[in-house]
Amino acid sequence: MTINLKEYTLLSLGDSFTFGQGTVPPHNKEDPINGHLHNFRGRKTWVENCNNNCYTHFLSKYFKKTVNLGSPGISNDWSYHIMRRYVDLNPNENIFVLFSIGDPQRGSYFDYDKRMKTYRSQSFGYNFGPFNDNRKFLDDYYTIIKNDITLHYDYFLFKRKLQDYFYLKKLKNFVFSAYDITDYRLRKHRHRYKFGDGIGFVASEYIGNITGDFESYMDNIDNDITIINYLNLKKLRAKTGCNTIEEYLNKKALEKGIDKRPKDRVHLSPYLDDEGRPDGHYSRESHIELAKLLENYVV
Repeated sequence: MTINLKEYTLLSLGDSFTFGQGTVPPHNKEDPINGHLHNFRGRKTWVENCNNNCYTHFLSKYFKKTVNLGSPGISNDWSYHIMRRYVDLNPNENIFVLFSIGDPQRGSYFDYDKRMKTYRSQSFGYNFGPFNDNRKFLDDYYTIIKNDITLHYDYFLFKRKLQDYFYLKKLKNFVFSAYDITDYRLRKHRHRYKFGDGIGFVASEYIGNITGDFESYMDNIDNDITIINYLNLKKLRAKTGCNTIEEYLNKKALEKGIDKRPKDRVHLSPYLDDEGRPDGHYSRESHIELAKLLENYVV
């Protein structure tokens, strides 16, 4: 069925790649001369500049309006929560959801703020967040609790959750991963996933064959059968000849030959991040190419 996108709001969700970080110079967090108020205004301008130079912005011409709720460092679960909140607050809008699934390694929790006497959401990962100084905790957490297999199974279940919500709310949608390569890793290492049945005192027939779930998911990737409108490996290879979006954007940047940086960085931001390191996000030019790629499926 063909729809008129000019009647829809484009609701874009994801992490810093959706936000547009790296498309403009980083925001200066410290502003000792002009004080907090100027710093807040400068931050707001930086947010607007990032949002106005990312793939969401370059797709906005096809829609009635665009809402970019991407946020640096956010977990998939929190993006999902924000999506639901926006939909609940705007029941009369025609909404087209563009959801970029990020690294399943990221987690979220509620942290108690003693000064404000409230709980606030926090995101963390292996290389960022409030536990960054506690390497033993992170090593144990990602080795024992959130090991690779658990993360991959959570990723699989998250897609199922998206599918159920889109179906429940009858939302037009398209899902992809701006930089994450979990599908590629899953397909490459599918032989690793062999599970026993049963959990505790629950009979095995109620748990189901988890190995079978993984095998079915892998077959779906290979045969272009998706549980959601998803830019999977088969679609991506057919269109670009590449296994990941980042590989494709790097290929496009090399074809243009406009950058003298190392070949593996020509598609990335030309700026340093706020800690003085090379920024690992996509450049503005790569966001333009990403928008062109997504046009094939969204438009």
